[in-house]
Amino acid sequence: MVNTKTSRPQPGLPAAVLIDKSGRLLRRTPAGVLCLYFAAAVPFAAGLVFFWAAMSRGNHSIWFAAAAALVVSVLFAWMKIGQNLYCCRLSQHLTGRRETFDIFRSACVQTAIHPTGILTLPICLAIALPYGWACAFYQHATALSSRADDRKLLRELRQQTVQWPLQNHAVTWLMSPALTVVGVSAVMIMPPLMRLINPATPVALQMATSMLFIVIAVLGSPVGMLMGANFAIILLLLSQAGSGSPLASVLLRDGAPSSTFAVIVCCLVYLCLDPVVKSCYVLRSHHSRSDVTGEDLHARLRQISDVG
Repeated sequence: MVNTKTSRPQPGLPAAVLIDKSGRLLRRTPAGVLCLYFAAAVPFAAGLVFFWAAMSRGNHSIWFAAAAALVVSVLFAWMKIGQNLYCCRLSQHLTGRRETFDIFRSACVQTAIHPTGILTLPICLAIALPYGWACAFYQHATALSSRADDRKLLRELRQQTVQWPLQNHAVTWLMSPALTVVGVSAVMIMPPLMRLINPATPVALQMATSMLFIVIAVLGSPVGMLMGANFAIILLLLSQAGSGSPLASVLLRDGAPSSTFAVIVCCLVYLCLDPVVKSCYVLRSHHSRSDVTGEDLHARLRQISDVG
């Protein structure tokens, strides 16, 4: 293929501009594409909430734990295949080219790559420094088309993961649902942990510690934590309005938010943020390929010819 652009690498867009362009891409995309995403992600989120609620209530849950875990695993694979299809549809809308989607190939690639993230991402997050690149690897694994052969796919993944690191880390910091999960977990765990370590801890010290962790969590994931705070307020109002109902017994335990409450908040934040995050990484992949192939120029020429 003839290189239609200069070989000098182009600088990446600022993260705020990339997020804005991803939002505009979603607004221009047919509503059916976004419905495709939620058809893939909502079943997994609902299955995870039901699984967590069942496992955290009573010893009888051990009898169906294996079957329930298998169902959640299948829903996770379904979500990743659907997200890959969603990203392919976004890319097709962006470039104007229509490509066939090989669902069997997508299932093989996505189920081979993404289960490793359950172990890899927490380790990278604990080390802190490599988390941005690890997150970019898994996001690009979803955003890239699975039709390429394994070597070409891994080569593209490696190239796009390390490209424009400042842009990638800024998008991860602002929009990553995983950082929101860490922040919500820290806010939920620390007060009971302090009471467990020292039951005589003053209430004022518990409140001050909780506020400190809330501030740290907001700084670590500003958009996700602010969105999570809104969902938490709504859920608390619903549980207060339906006091004594089954919903309140699931959301609250001994008058305080339960772990299921935190899981619901995290799932809602994920469903709101992740479509935009996937759109950001589709744009990153598109810009990366355009540096070599001039794909963005071809797309603009198609738009001009369609208007003409």
